[in-house]
Amino acid sequence: AIKEVKEYKNVYNLRDIIDAVNRSKSNARWNVIASLESLDSVGVFSDNGTQTTDIIKKGKCALINMKGVPPDVQEVVVARLTKELFDDRKAGKIPPFLMIVEEAHNYCPEKGVGRSVSSSILRTVASEGRKFGMGLCIVSQRPAKVDKNIISQCNTNIILKVTNPNDLKAIIQSVEGLTNQTYHEIQRLPIGVALISGAGLQMPVMTEIRTRETSHGGKSVDISEKGEEVYKEPVVPQAPPSPPRINAPPKPKEPSNATEKAIIVTRVANRLGWIDTTNSDEAIKTLTKEAEKMNENVYKYLESISKLGINFCHEENPKCISCPMNKGCKYRLSSRNQKKGFFSK
Repeated sequence: AIKEVKEYKNVYNLRDIIDAVNRSKSNARWNVIASLESLDSVGVFSDNGTQTTDIIKKGKCALINMKGVPPDVQEVVVARLTKELFDDRKAGKIPPFLMIVEEAHNYCPEKGVGRSVSSSILRTVASEGRKFGMGLCIVSQRPAKVDKNIISQCNTNIILKVTNPNDLKAIIQSVEGLTNQTYHEIQRLPIGVALISGAGLQMPVMTEIRTRETSHGGKSVDISEKGEEVYKEPVVPQAPPSPPRINAPPKPKEPSNATEKAIIVTRVANRLGWIDTTNSDEAIKTLTKEAEKMNENVYKYLESISKLGINFCHEENPKCISCPMNKGCKYRLSSRNQKKGFFSK
């Protein structure tokens, strides 16, 4: 599918690959599509990704934080990123650099322990990267689970305290210059002291590592009695006092019976100039005939007039300005003329 996409696109994304797989006639395509869809939903890959020249800069340190990313996606990211960096370094597009891989047992596991899509490219970099100016540093608390081919390619080994027998055995077998006596020394190393072994050293050297100056992101949580001093309940900011509540205007009083509703309808129809009577019965009859002439539902027609009176056309202080029928309302026109006459005097 990728070869097919490359034939007509120099720059392609996961959606292009998914479409190409979907065009395949193989029954296995559904499993592949499901995996690619899952990968696409994570949102790690973008059409406008970060260039390697933005990641690798002289005198700068770049941190790729994959906290919260699913493990299988992390492997894909490490594999893809490592390959891009290796290819660009060989082409001279980026300066020489050292790549540090934390939790290396997840990305280059030993055979029989696990499988990872990033193992192959990391083995290649471990064996060939040095001559192209790409260094590789792997960090792990479980050396027994790391690919022995990669460990054997490491020129320098910095070993802190290890007590697990399998990890100790893996270190002794993979690192040159270590003996059975070293086996016991590694178990007794105090905190902050490392055993360094490398090609430039005739024998392993004990080295005290200075206290870190940066914050310790991986520090264990203190659950002892002193932990009460370490952990403090987060201060929840107090919400600002709520503004004084402004009571909403009271809802218009609904008519309690048909008589009151008829009175409202009569008032509104009179003010609009549709009828010329104050008798409610006559008004309802006249409006009913008008509704039937217009093929309108009589009930809805009278109800709409009633709502107009309840919400706008009050008996006192009607809301003429906001009334939707104010343009052709005789009552409003007469009121405006009266005001003009008053001011003209």
